[in-house]
Amino acid sequence: MFEVINKSTGKRVSVLAVAVDGEYLITPSDDGESFEVGTWDKFKPVPEGYTRQTAIEPEEATKPVTTVLTTHHAETLDLDDTLTKIKTGELTVCVGDSLAITLKDGTEVELVVTDQGDGVVRLESRDCLGINTSATELDAYLDKVYDLLPDALQKHIKETTRIYLRDGSRFAKTHKLFVPSASEIFPPDECYGDENVYEQLEWYKDVHHRVRADRKGGDSHWYWTGSPRSGNSFDFCSVYSSGTAGSTNAGGTNGLAPFGCIISKIS
Repeated sequence: MFEVINKSTGKRVSVLAVAVDGEYLITPSDDGESFEVGTWDKFKPVPEGYTRQTAIEPEEATKPVTTVLTTHHAETLDLDDTLTKIKTGELTVCVGDSLAITLKDGTEVELVVTDQGDGVVRLESRDCLGINTSATELDAYLDKVYDLLPDALQKHIKETTRIYLRDGSRFAKTHKLFVPSASEIFPPDECYGDENVYEQLEWYKDVHHRVRADRKGGDSHWYWTGSPRSGNSFDFCSVYSSGTAGSTNAGGTNGLAPFGCIISKIS
């Protein structure tokens, strides 16, 4: 992410950016003024509606640099092009990179890369979607969310088999969308369900990444994981608004949930 300063007003804003063919793609400025880059973090995939900007190539992209960007529009990458470039490797993404999408009902969602490897990229909603659900209705919730996804995203999602632990027995389910497991979010000594089914993702080792809002730009809220509570057939593992582990009666209808999906790279 670029943190940029409007040289005219002194206003500091954050914008997404990605290197493509020696140029950068970033959000256009509000007033067309030049921006000076402050802190360089990582290139970001570009949501639909972002524009191409010319820039001076930094000597080392992983270090802080100072560059002057002059805003001008050249072309727009749509969501399908962006995902295709991710799959073919033309667009390199890293854990923590994000992609903005708009659901068919107009809801804005930020997708974050929470893991990648073995030819796949894992995307998760940074926040929940403001849709209440119980843990017993998570499958129906995910079906509803899938139907709301842009067609361009639906076509690139790979079905994935997920493993769960219930009353000491493992079982598998195949999903297009899934809710992250408790063992992927928490370390073993804080995990109340699906223990040792998965390892904690590096993304979730930062407790701040476990905190989610009720919707993009909303207030922090507790949410479901996809994991039944060990030793209690009536509860599901949840994440409190502080990012700590908890459990909640699976029939509670005021819960929210994020979603995840897998995009396969083309070898």
